[in-house]
Amino acid sequence: MELLQRRVLLGGIIGLVILVLLFIFLLYLPQFKQQVKITHEVASLKKQLKDNELIARDIVKIRAQVSDLENKEKIFMSQIVPRSELLAVIKELAQEGEPYHLTFTEINPPSLDTLIQIDNQGTPVSPVPFIVTVQGRYLEIAQFIESLKDFPYFVRTPEFEIIGKDEIRPMVECRILLNIYASSLVAGANL
Repeated sequence: MELLQRRVLLGGIIGLVILVLLFIFLLYLPQFKQQVKITHEVASLKKQLKDNELIARDIVKIRAQVSDLENKEKIFMSQIVPRSELLAVIKELAQEGEPYHLTFTEINPPSLDTLIQIDNQGTPVSPVPFIVTVQGRYLEIAQFIESLKDFPYFVRTPEFEIIGKDEIRPMVECRILLNIYASSLVAGANL
């Protein structure tokens, strides 16, 4: 009988230990789940923080790029002729030809509607074509056309035609299409 009592007592103690362990497990299971959840959230937040730091570094670079682009835009817009000053720029361009001993025989402006055109934000800058006829030596004309790259405003020569005339030899006549980039939106434009 004593053996039976010991077995019952041992079974009761084992059952009690199992119940206590089960109770402890069930009691701490929500806290364990919460701890796992918090660990995952911390890892996720650390990843987001790292991503945000990368974005912050990129923002500094992007701000520098925006500042650089704004400066380039200011420089670009300073080389655009206000529409109200187009004729003065053509006179200045004719003076640029004096060191090359060129004679400006004709300057054909575009039509009046092209000269007084009002630009909008969609097309703030447009080329205004002038046809200029000059007389001079071939090399001097070529040097003049090349010197236009240093002119303070954007001037492009998409085409030119050289005409040899017997009455002006050894000089030639050159008809140049000059595109002067102008805008009515540039500061100082009085249209």
